[in-house]
Amino acid sequence: MNSWMRRVVLGGVTLALVLGLGFAPRLARAQAAAASNQQPTGTATTPEAQPEKNKQEVDENEAYRKSPSVVWLGKKLGIGTDRASTLSELGNFVLFAMGVAWLVVVFLPKAFPGLVPRTRTAAIQKSLLDARTATEEARIRLSGVEERLGKLDSEIAAMRAQTRRSRF
Repeated sequence: MNSWMRRVVLGGVTLALVLGLGFAPRLARAQAAAASNQQPTGTATTPEAQPEKNKQEVDENEAYRKSPSVVWLGKKLGIGTDRASTLSELGNFVLFAMGVAWLVVVFLPKAFPGLVPRTRTAAIQKSLLDARTATEEARIRLSGVEERLGKLDSEIAAMRAQTRRSRF
């Protein structure tokens, strides 16, 4: 299962890199941050500036939804830019959820060892004990068979001697 999970994660990362998902939001945020740094201080706290801030957030989201990578994805898949935007958002969410799930699967059992049932370990230990017992029993039977085989030559010789005596 470990190799399966690794393949899924690597496939998702490769898909994200190939399609350029996740890079457009960073660019839009950087542009928005640069634009907000150019505003004079004190204007963002006035009530008149609040609609301007909401408008900036809407513009930031629109910049992401109309980014070149989203437009390219829409053209490649033959769908509109809005659907390509939704698809890229969904893809980013899936990648993020897979990353969080992978972290939970990897680190949660180590953090809480009592939560993970030890049935598999116990079953393996029981199987090893059964195998050791069976091996010891087989060794005892083998030594008995070897002892009987060692006596077999003398028994055969005694039978031949008795047969010779009974003939004469």
